[in-house]
Amino acid sequence: MKIDFFLPTLMVSVAFLSGCHGSDPTKATEPIDKVKAQIEVDLQKNEAAMQRTNNLMTIGGQPGAISMTGVVVKDNAQLDSRILLISKSGIGKDGTQSVVADKNKPVLSSVGKKVGLTKEIQEKTLIALGCDQKTTQQLANERSLKVKKWIADKNTTSMLVVANTLLLCNKLDDIKYENLTFMSDELILNSVDYHQGGFYGKISLSTNRLVLIGSNQIKTGMADSSMILPVGPPAIELNVMKEIDSDEDGQLLISSIGASYKEENSLK
Repeated sequence: MKIDFFLPTLMVSVAFLSGCHGSDPTKATEPIDKVKAQIEVDLQKNEAAMQRTNNLMTIGGQPGAISMTGVVVKDNAQLDSRILLISKSGIGKDGTQSVVADKNKPVLSSVGKKVGLTKEIQEKTLIALGCDQKTTQQLANERSLKVKKWIADKNTTSMLVVANTLLLCNKLDDIKYENLTFMSDELILNSVDYHQGGFYGKISLSTNRLVLIGSNQIKTGMADSSMILPVGPPAIELNVMKEIDSDEDGQLLISSIGASYKEENSLK
């Protein structure tokens, strides 16, 4: 009697199992084939994405954005003859120069930005960077200015230099900040040579009166590389609200140039 009781159950189980083994064997491999096909599609997409990334890193780099406002710009959107501007993208691996993106193109406006009358400007202070003591003191005596010593802060990435009169001279290699702002009633550039690298940041010069002595240049740029980031070097802003004066040779070059592609074995 016990055998009769269990027999139907056993038969049902066997029938179920035999049904599984009797199905089309190709159907069992269909999910695996689909997975393999999807993996192949994903690999192709990844390779295409990698290629696009590689292409982006081998085209010429962008220049930093340049903004010039105030009396350095004439009403016809032309620069004062003493102000020179270079904004140029780098050369890519294929030897062609990249197109400058709209956001990196120079912006010129004859409408200046008002320079705030801060406490430092009102106190008739003079800050000199890169200048010898004799030149600094002579200017202070002529203008009845109080010389204020500027102390570099190496614990910050941003620096604001404010005085009634700022006198910048020669090479300024020791002044390295991601964001550097000069603000004054009068800004005197005396043979200034300043270069800032990196791929972000800004140099800003805002003054009521700009005086140019000799040849001056303020430049940003990134080193040539076999892997170029799709961004530009630091931006440059020049705002002169009221007046430009200069000696016979006085001029100012504002320049920002994107990195160019360079093979690794040729990098120095």
